Amino acid sequence: MQDKYAGDVGDFGKYGLLRELFKQSGGKITLGVNWFYVTRQETDNSDGNHIAYLSRTKKDSTRFRSCSPDLYDQLRILVYQNRRSIAEIEACKFLPEGTVFYSTPIPHSGVTTTERLTQRQAWFEESLSQLERVDIVFLDPDNGIQLDSSKKGESIAVKYVFTDEIESYYRLGKSLVIYNHRDRRPREEYERKILSNREYVRFPGDVKVLRFKRVSVRDFIFLIQERHRELMNHTIAHLTSPPWDFLFEQYLIEKERAMKRRVRYWTHPSVLALAGESDPIDVILGKARSVVLDALQEGWQGPPFEPLKLAKYLRIDVVPSAEVFDARAVPMGQTRVQIEYNPNKPPNRARFSLAHELAHTLFPDCGEVARNRLRSSEMRDDDWQLELLCNIAAAEFLMPVGTGGKIDREAVTIDNVIRLQRVYEVSIEAISLRMAHLTKEPCTVFAASRPSDKPKAGYRIDYSVPSRSSPLQIPRGLRVRYVSVLSECLAIGFTAKGSERWSSLPKMDIECVGIPPYPHSRWPRIVGIARSHSSKAIKGFYTKYLHGSVLEPRGTGPRIIAHIVNDKTPNWGAGFPVALKRKWPEAQKDFREWVLSDRKRLSLGATRVTRISNDLAVVHMVAQHGYGPSKKPRVRYAALKHCLDELASIALKEAATIHMPMIGSGQAGGNWEIIADLIDEALLRRNIEVTVYILPTASPVDLGQGSLSLFSVKSQTP
Repeated sequence: MQDKYAGDVGDFGKYGLLRELFKQSGGKITLGVNWFYVTRQETDNSDGNHIAYLSRTKKDSTRFRSCSPDLYDQLRILVYQNRRSIAEIEACKFLPEGTVFYSTPIPHSGVTTTERLTQRQAWFEESLSQLERVDIVFLDPDNGIQLDSSKKGESIAVKYVFTDEIESYYRLGKSLVIYNHRDRRPREEYERKILSNREYVRFPGDVKVLRFKRVSVRDFIFLIQERHRELMNHTIAHLTSPPWDFLFEQYLIEKERAMKRRVRYWTHPSVLALAGESDPIDVILGKARSVVLDALQEGWQGPPFEPLKLAKYLRIDVVPSAEVFDARAVPMGQTRVQIEYNPNKPPNRARFSLAHELAHTLFPDCGEVARNRLRSSEMRDDDWQLELLCNIAAAEFLMPVGTGGKIDREAVTIDNVIRLQRVYEVSIEAISLRMAHLTKEPCTVFAASRPSDKPKAGYRIDYSVPSRSSPLQIPRGLRVRYVSVLSECLAIGFTAKGSERWSSLPKMDIECVGIPPYPHSRWPRIVGIARSHSSKAIKGFYTKYLHGSVLEPRGTGPRIIAHIVNDKTPNWGAGFPVALKRKWPEAQKDFREWVLSDRKRLSLGATRVTRISNDLAVVHMVAQHGYGPSKKPRVRYAALKHCLDELASIALKEAATIHMPMIGSGQAGGNWEIIADLIDEALLRRNIEVTVYILPTASPVDLGQGSLSLFSVKSQTP
């Protein structure tokens, strides 16, 4: 940003955007601005001369003013009184009260590359310190994002923000809005520039682009922390509606690209019938998880987790038959199927085959597909998609939520995967996915296959799962050339290791192993582990365990105490709720009145928020069925999962930390490892801080949660 730009048409857009962001938050956020201030003025171009919008004689002037009359009038005075400078913008309070500005000029006096790099680093570190306490940071470089870090030592670097600088802000928990000037490079190349930050921004919904379409095109790139997602979405929606919509439009790059990828990638009619417009992997995992939680509730145990028992729970007949190669689903009438399996196969292979066939029953057209699979003439070229999803669901059945013991302490290597696969008697795929879920190591597990049986066909990435600390995102459908470490896994059980680069991804260390192929394919599938050479690990969130009482939650800022209650009475008579009632009688009163006003509210999966003070709330989660002695756990895992998802939404909206006892493992009789896994997925993986409080009198017991020693709790009362 240079002084001569102050007040031009682009400034009207950026100040309007930031004011609207603050307004939509209800004044609850603090904004920070790094101007990327350049004092070396350029005189060889017309930049900064786009001020005609302030002329009352221009036909669009009334439309500009209708967006924000006071902003328009203030900028008009600034420009016509020739007070155009960063200092005046700050002094005239164009931006909301409390905005923190970093207006130290970018140094450009260095003679050598080393001097310029040293000066730039010192300047940038000062900006991090200056903007440390703000929520959302606006970055305002002259030209926008620069991908090529080698240019940081050049004199032209003053016009750019570099991706490592963006990453530093984002890793501090800041949401970012970045000014980026639309250049003349081809669309695909420019879009790669916009999405370059996806290596550490974890989800597609975390990157949005708002385009300012007056005079020269400018983009405002939003890199969104999850707690700000709703705010950012509301702001973008408002700025793309009247009266602002003649200035702004949303650039739907990710939505368009994702839809194209989805349509191109998923073609099997059974897959489309299962998922509709949703991601089929998310849908099949959700369905498998629902089955698992209900079965665990009914006493299904392991490891090893027996698919035979799961089939019995699902009321699916399973018949042994030596005539079957592995296993198959056989139609029984129009809607039912029966599973036949070969009992002479090794136990882990038989379990996988049964789990795979059970996964087929999750598809709405399972009966018809089973009939087609019996006739080779009905085979489709895209049947691999169906098999892929069934493999993923089978992995969930074989190593479900809450299992894994001490796997998170194991090094994630292909040799360890093979060893642990034998220990747990499950598939390579199942143990790999579980390790990706549990480990603290920055790594990404992937599965790949050959799209054809031609000897040099190369490989297709079927899916990838990054660990929570891994910045490496390997796109689904990515094609890997035949001359690759993957091609060294020529048979089931063959391993290979090496370093290589795939497409635009950074250089990676790869370890992989061959696993059984898709039906009717000659070549094994590949399961692998990848680690990036150049990317820093992402700070993952893990449960913090403390001795003490949850009724004295540690820390500052907004806090939420979460606990579970039963679905039979609004009156609390045992466990943690009794202590809560003694400390804050208003919590019991509020919950009781809420239920008595409509008894249907007291149903599994419901939540109620009671406000204790401005920075403390209690969330009551109805996730226990009845009360009193019971042979089976009274906690309902599926209901608890739903409640935890609701809790996450509440916490993100309030930017709050979560504090809880070991919910569901006392009076409700639940398995803490299962509950801890549900907490991990619903809260920690959304970057919500969770603290679990354990009574100082509890006796220690190792539950296999990392290096932590947890505790058995007979009562939830603090």
